[in-house]
Amino acid sequence: MTLLPRDEFPHPRPDDTAGHWKDTWWLICRDSDNDVTIQAHLEVAPQDAESVVRSSVVVRHHGVEGSRMEYGTYSDTDSDIFGTDNFTIEVADARWTVDKHLILRGNVEPFDFEIHLRGSFPAADMTEIAPNWHPVDEKTGQELRHVQQAMKFTGALRVDGSATAIEIDGLGIRDRSWGWRVSQAMHRYGWQGAFFQTPEYAGSLSLMNVADDPAVPGNASGWIADANGLQGCSGGEMVTDATGRIARLSLEGVDGVAAAVTTTAQEVAVYFPFHDIEGDEDQMVIGTVEHHMTIVDDRDAAGWGLYSVARPYRSHPMRGANFRTV
Repeated sequence: MTLLPRDEFPHPRPDDTAGHWKDTWWLICRDSDNDVTIQAHLEVAPQDAESVVRSSVVVRHHGVEGSRMEYGTYSDTDSDIFGTDNFTIEVADARWTVDKHLILRGNVEPFDFEIHLRGSFPAADMTEIAPNWHPVDEKTGQELRHVQQAMKFTGALRVDGSATAIEIDGLGIRDRSWGWRVSQAMHRYGWQGAFFQTPEYAGSLSLMNVADDPAVPGNASGWIADANGLQGCSGGEMVTDATGRIARLSLEGVDGVAAAVTTTAQEVAVYFPFHDIEGDEDQMVIGTVEHHMTIVDDRDAAGWGLYSVARPYRSHPMRGANFRTV
């Protein structure tokens, strides 16, 4: 399978899988110097003649937090901009290389922001790196396509409508998926994912439990990206501290490249729920806690990291979908 620029955009609604087809964009940005965190999730889910769009956005700056979840509709068009009333993604360059350029615009009281996300290294096609790791629709054989990419960003953040913007500049990661997806079915056992980025390379290691029996090993996948390209991993190790957060992460690439980073400081943590809302009653919700951290590699290069832990629980779909940061 080849990644195509058009895969950055919402896909046409497939009639035979419309009930379970989703396009999703997950975007995380952290500017440690200005203590700014922006996390956003956009989902386009086909239903009937038009598609339901849901955006979820959290912004934090120096202890002040804003969040918003809202719905809209999307009709298949040639527009380079899509989203909801208060959060949009503009695709300025759709290539899956360092040329990637996305523009995020949002209004999340008390914040307004515009940030330009650009690729730091080539994107990782997780469906190719970890075949048979993603769920498949038994009816059609459709496998979820899944892409990750290390990003860097610049932009402006305004607080309470101030005419003076805070110029922000930092690192991040984006996750793009499309195809058959039912969050409660896919992630009913939770997952763990670690990501890091330095000026020279980026890497990721993900673990997902797949069975009720704890004796059954979970699925693992990893990648390393640098200026020479991208490679999958043949091994890796994730070490946590007494609080359950990442202390050290090491990866072994299939082509012999190795990477190892150590956490130097724990920063903000964001609680971010993922689930498909079905009715007005208690149901399974997937809650993630994403820990931002500063890191240093074995060559003393500083960078940024993220540790995401997801766990299922039952809750009312809206009352249990509270975003918060600490």
